[in-house]
Amino acid sequence: MKWYSQYEQIEWQHVSKQLHWMKPQLKLWMNELDQCIKNVSAELLVLHIEDQLVPVSVSQRNYNDTWINSLYGQFVLETEEEFLKVNMPKIAHRLGSAMIKIAGSILKFSQLKTVTIYPSFTSTTLYDHYQFVNIEAITEAVAEKFPQHMIMFRTMTEHRDGMYIEQLEQLAFNKQISRMVFLYDPDEKHTKNERKDKKKDFKKLKKSGYAISNYVDRKDLSKMHLLYQDIYLNKYSKYNPMYTQYYFEALYENNLIDIWCIKDQDEIIAFMGICNNDETIAPLYFGYVDHIKGLYFMISSLLFKYSDEQNVLINNSAGAKDYKKARGARPHLEYHMVKYDHLKLLPKLSWMIFNTLSTAVATPILKKIEG
Repeated sequence: MKWYSQYEQIEWQHVSKQLHWMKPQLKLWMNELDQCIKNVSAELLVLHIEDQLVPVSVSQRNYNDTWINSLYGQFVLETEEEFLKVNMPKIAHRLGSAMIKIAGSILKFSQLKTVTIYPSFTSTTLYDHYQFVNIEAITEAVAEKFPQHMIMFRTMTEHRDGMYIEQLEQLAFNKQISRMVFLYDPDEKHTKNERKDKKKDFKKLKKSGYAISNYVDRKDLSKMHLLYQDIYLNKYSKYNPMYTQYYFEALYENNLIDIWCIKDQDEIIAFMGICNNDETIAPLYFGYVDHIKGLYFMISSLLFKYSDEQNVLINNSAGAKDYKKARGARPHLEYHMVKYDHLKLLPKLSWMIFNTLSTAVATPILKKIEG
């Protein structure tokens, strides 16, 4: 067993050849993470155990990070921003604001010392079976290396990751509520209206005169980056990940994502960066021209069509619940799996209190609002 803090240290000759696809990804994250995502402050290390490589991201006091890399960013900054958009009585706003402040105080007391195993630096992490082969030894090695850090696996659902959740619970991991996400399973029974709406979206795309393509060049990547920024940062939240154009280019050139796009006279007007992993697809990077009516429905129709034809699950993330449910996606609670039993008393108590209270409070709220 070895730990690597630099990419050049990795002994690839002792690593399973099935994992050599990770080379460009690990090189990016270990050497140039700050050039890839502007609002992520983390160090990427790699554990070499048997013939397996296990990347981990190490953070502390990351109070200004994007929510995909910081529990403070997710449960305080992002939640507070979203909370202000909700129309509700003043007393409810005051109560909610007080709860967010309490959560922030508890998290600051913990100093946000966290280690994420198998980070993806995206809103959704898709896990593979091989990653859990040595999970007990991996967990022990991480706890020994980082005795002051809470250990975490991000973004799991019972529907897709139930087996992994069970394994982690046996190792004293706890469910930490995250979000309500929408999964589309082609094997589930769908109503006539759901099937009709899916077909209607794709028919509209076919009749639009726009071109469907998976070919892009550097000019296209620049436009994709602008579209992502317009939607996810300018329209939705400044706490979404600030991916750089350099990162988009590196992902594409190293075949780390599949890109589906819609073009109008050779110019991209909508795109999705797709991760296809273990019979699940997820649109991890997304953007479109906001003023073109129905364009979101059209680009999303490609997901549902692919899912039905290839019989793969869609993890369609959070948000746009009415649209997604109308096409047959079902709401599922998403969890981070967190482990803090190896910590000293005070940090252990702070994480336990935050985990218990936030999950108890947020779970029924998410079920009521998003379910």
